[in-house]
Amino acid sequence: MRVALHLISWSLLLTALWVSGCRKKPDSFVEEGSLDFSTDTIFFDTMFVNLPSPTERVTVVNNSGNNVLIREIRLESGAEFDMVINAQQGDTIRDFELPDGDSLVAFVSFKSSQRDVFVRDRLLFTIGDQTQDVDIEAYVFDAVYYRDTTLGLDGNTTTYLDPDKRHLIDGYMYVPDGHTLFIPAGTQLFFTPRKDADFNLTSGIYVFGRLLVTGELGKEVVFQGSRFGRRYEETPGQWRGLSFGNLARASSISHAVIKNALIGVYQEYGNPGFGPKITIDKSEIRNMGAYGIASAGFTPENYLYPVLRVQNSLIHNCGEGTLAIFGGGKFDFIHSTFANYTLNFTRNSPQVYINNYDADALVPYACRATFSNCIIWGSEEDEVVPDSFPAQGIWDVTFHNSLVRTQEPLKGSNIISSQNQDFPRFVSPLESAPFERDYRLRENSPAVNIGQRIPGYDVDKEGLPRDVQPDAGCHEWRP
Repeated sequence: MRVALHLISWSLLLTALWVSGCRKKPDSFVEEGSLDFSTDTIFFDTMFVNLPSPTERVTVVNNSGNNVLIREIRLESGAEFDMVINAQQGDTIRDFELPDGDSLVAFVSFKSSQRDVFVRDRLLFTIGDQTQDVDIEAYVFDAVYYRDTTLGLDGNTTTYLDPDKRHLIDGYMYVPDGHTLFIPAGTQLFFTPRKDADFNLTSGIYVFGRLLVTGELGKEVVFQGSRFGRRYEETPGQWRGLSFGNLARASSISHAVIKNALIGVYQEYGNPGFGPKITIDKSEIRNMGAYGIASAGFTPENYLYPVLRVQNSLIHNCGEGTLAIFGGGKFDFIHSTFANYTLNFTRNSPQVYINNYDADALVPYACRATFSNCIIWGSEEDEVVPDSFPAQGIWDVTFHNSLVRTQEPLKGSNIISSQNQDFPRFVSPLESAPFERDYRLRENSPAVNIGQRIPGYDVDKEGLPRDVQPDAGCHEWRP
């Protein structure tokens, strides 16, 4: 029996060798056949002058039945675009062998010095006398470019951004003490995804003087990332955000859209001036990788003026939370909506977190925060968690005439809550359209007419007049 098995094994081996010898050798390549492409166009949605693009790719498959010799792969012009084929880089690659059933990946990137134009090229694949191509298209924006810029070095005390130009910030834009950065209505600012050696995002505006953002309804000032295309439109964590240091004072942000950063607005170490340190009015902060608004107070001073006043504004869709207050401070939140539905990210923490101490040193600080005519709602059962140090006279967090999703006992008056996720009855998100975010109120919303009239707040975020019995949140319901 062993002899028989031995003979059978040798017979199978000889048969396999004979069959493999009859097959076409893998090194016999012919200039005959056609290729299949994963796309007919490589499209870079929008890029900035002299800024390297993300890399796009196209997969090329040989289903021709032949082992194909591609005589030439090249960029038609090669002036703006760079090409890498299976780790080979250059404008032209010759005699590329692609076995039947195999594929290659072409990576294309570009950097253009042209301005406000479409840039086009073609990726050409020549087999014998036949050439196939993939179109390459990009639109190049002109922009004023800032790289690690400190304002005021020219001796001026104010920097005014031209609203007719786009502004691209790579790294920090630093506003020093005594200097004012003025950003008028309609200005668009773009921030690169630059990171430091520890992989921290660095592109942002760092304010130690004063920031004045004067947008208008329909001409909002927009702060966003520098990458374009559908995949980046609503993607968090593309840039650092707006940061206000210990010396910043009397700053205001009106009719702005701040999106896709790590932290939308961050402030630290109290208020050295008169009036609110930062006022955010009729603005939207959305799609933050961490927080919409974060404050690190940690100052023992008696807060006479608010560190932050947020009014008629919408803060939503943030990875960690819409609002985080660490180390106390004084805050006013008026007619604002904080909404966090975990539709495209995971979150197990409340969207509004407030504490008044240093967790490491166990040092308490005074905390005074008032929420008037606000909505705080989302997908968690407890969306507000006050965390106070057990000391007398340093904690006063109060809610008035507001919808708050929580099971925690809150101080205040006319606080309405529920564990029904749809309780505020926003226009959306709905089960039928979960990724649409329209936080206007439906007619039967419990937020309608629960507010208390506050002098100076006669219109909502969209400029609509509030009636004598206003609604909670940033939007006044209209039939």
